[in-house]
Amino acid sequence: MINRKNTRASKKHSFRKANYSLRRKLLGSSNSSYPIFLLLLVSFSSLHTLTFSPSLGTVQAALQKDKQTMQTNDYVGTILLAQYPSDMYARGLGFAMEDNYIYTIINHNPTVIDVSNRSAPTFVAEYVVETARMNTLALQGSYLYLASNDGLEILNISDLDSITKVGQCNTSDAVRALVLQEDYAYLAAHSNGLVIVNISDPTQPVEVGCFNDGGDAWDLALKGSLAFVTDSETTLEVIDISVPQNPVKVSHFEDEIYGDMYGSSITLNGSYAYLSTTYYGLFILDITDSAHLVRIGHYYGGTKPIGDRGNEEFVHGIFVNEQYVFEAVGMNGLYILDVSDPSNPIQIGQFTAVSTLYGVFFYEKYLYLQTSLDGIVILNLTFYSGNPPRNYTGLIIALISIPIIGTLLALPFIIKKKKNRKREKMVNTFRMEKRNE
Repeated sequence: MINRKNTRASKKHSFRKANYSLRRKLLGSSNSSYPIFLLLLVSFSSLHTLTFSPSLGTVQAALQKDKQTMQTNDYVGTILLAQYPSDMYARGLGFAMEDNYIYTIINHNPTVIDVSNRSAPTFVAEYVVETARMNTLALQGSYLYLASNDGLEILNISDLDSITKVGQCNTSDAVRALVLQEDYAYLAAHSNGLVIVNISDPTQPVEVGCFNDGGDAWDLALKGSLAFVTDSETTLEVIDISVPQNPVKVSHFEDEIYGDMYGSSITLNGSYAYLSTTYYGLFILDITDSAHLVRIGHYYGGTKPIGDRGNEEFVHGIFVNEQYVFEAVGMNGLYILDVSDPSNPIQIGQFTAVSTLYGVFFYEKYLYLQTSLDGIVILNLTFYSGNPPRNYTGLIIALISIPIIGTLLALPFIIKKKKNRKREKMVNTFRMEKRNE
């Protein structure tokens, strides 16, 4: 005798098992990683398009001055002309210019570039360095003076087809900066402080004097018989070099408010010193009385609190031309300031790039930037009066991109929901067919 009750129970169990297997197969397939991978790929591509700047950099909108302080030139337009080299990533350090030739250091090698056509700089000559890393340089006559990690090196460049090394003066620490004056080279030799070398005979440079009171020297500038040296201990020191064999400290500058900062670079212009610092921005000092330096102006453009070691307001170098100051501010790019009123510096332009900026040089209407990746970058400047034109590029990009990104982010979930509904419908249909059997 057939037990119909057990048969029905067996069929019901089989149906449930089949139904569960089908449901798991249909719904479980939605766990594929493909939509997630697609989402991540599209999202990354969208964000990359919005945030990435080409290695050459992008020109930011000029910054408008306060309407109450409008002056002759109210904003600056920057146009990117070229970089050298254009076909590879390279570090560009140091800068000297004579006629239409630029003398610089590309990666480790002293290099001469022809910029008679600013839009297409071309290679002229190179001296291949096999040992120490070069940090900066200076040009005097037919000799090129190089600051290296080993000290001072001198090249004869009278024949650019055959550049030769003719002299060297070793120091026990790296030379970060050098300035030439008459028969002497003045070196900012890091832990060695200020080092003075007699270069009257370039083939036989001889160290004749030094000054070091404990800090690391990073940069220096000369005014007559005074050397202004940036320092890691006292920010800035003034040293009398009238007797090169016996340099004597005259005074130093330490800010009353920010006592823990140190100086990175220094530029002099008339009775003012423009002092770049680490994490604290630019300070403008009155140096009329060299024994008593007085702060009269300060500019800080960072977004994080002043002095914060996590910010990028590290001013590597500056160049002053009349009423304008050009700041190379590391990863923050280039700041262009109007210092007509030294007590109230005003930013009137900015240029940003992926590369870290190490230095800036202004000649005629052109800016030459020293960078960590793009070698030497050349910009054309134009100064304007009045209000800068409105730049709607960012707004347009945002209006177009936000809906697209939002849709792309939501699309995988919408597709998944529709697939789930379709599969549920298929499961329900399957159930009905089984019940009707």
